[in-house]
Amino acid sequence: MSCRRRLAASLCAALAVASAAFAGDPGRIAGPAEVTDGDTLRIAGQRIRLLEIDAPERAQTCLDAAGAPWPCGEASTQALAELIDGAKVSCAWEEIDRYDRPLARCEARGRDLGRAMIAAGQAVIYRGRPELYGDVEAQAKAAKLGMWSGDFDTPWAFRRNGPSPKIARTGAALDAALEAEKGPGSPCPIKGNVSGNGRIYHMPGQADYLRTKIDESKGERWFCTEPEARDAGWRPAAR
Repeated sequence: MSCRRRLAASLCAALAVASAAFAGDPGRIAGPAEVTDGDTLRIAGQRIRLLEIDAPERAQTCLDAAGAPWPCGEASTQALAELIDGAKVSCAWEEIDRYDRPLARCEARGRDLGRAMIAAGQAVIYRGRPELYGDVEAQAKAAKLGMWSGDFDTPWAFRRNGPSPKIARTGAALDAALEAEKGPGSPCPIKGNVSGNGRIYHMPGQADYLRTKIDESKGERWFCTEPEARDAGWRPAAR
């Protein structure tokens, strides 16, 4: 089946290579997915952008209800990865963007991934276009979920201008505190604490992160990623 006219030649070539993953339609692809960030993934080597949502960039910082910075970009990336959690992802699209990425509605286990990200406050509707997900964004905003719990730069404003002055100041303060906490022998940011409640890991920006001290003589340690911490037997902090 030939590619639609709107597909660029480079995308058609990629689709031909990945033909085994298609459901017989050049506007569809399915298979295991690799998460790039909160609104982008790869299936069979093809980059796919979730339709009508915009997630914070991985380097982006937001402010919580108390005005403290937290790594919302990394949190959004992790949220999408946890939604998929190894399941087969099916995507369908009708157009591609200027970066040769299909703009797709994608599902895993029957769940619309874009809708789920908006509902959790881990992404926003792209440039205020409410056609698909306006209802769930209103609910997430009212419940102060995810990014809506405090202040944030819209992802498109962050890409264009970088962080706003207020968020840049607090983000710089957090970076300095993290560097002071880690020390020269601790290149990874996640704290694996051991207490009476068991093995718990704390992410930068969480409520107890800065007050948690790591004592490696007690079996406490640093982790670079959440999967690494979970595989080692730690569970995430509740807040």
